[in-house]
Amino acid sequence: MKKYLLSLTIFSVVLIASCSEDEGGTSCENIAQAYALALEAYSNDPTSSNCQRLNSAAEAYAETLCPNAQTAQTVECSSGGEDEGGSEGEE
Repeated sequence: MKKYLLSLTIFSVVLIASCSEDEGGTSCENIAQAYALALEAYSNDPTSSNCQRLNSAAEAYAETLCPNAQTAQTVECSSGGEDEGGSEGEE
């Protein structure tokens, strides 16, 4: 998990450092940051909800003209009713 978070951090720094304005005026930095935050949230709490947020952010980022946008990755979300991270309060 530490390797994953370290990779995420390095990826985020490179991504944000290489960002600029795209043709639509949306900041690549903002889009990259939204993707990085969704990726971090999913890595910390791999629930179905966080998975869907990550995939939405990855798709939005991949559709931009931002540098490194094609490196955005999606994950396969569980289709079951239970979140992968378990549920609190269950005994």
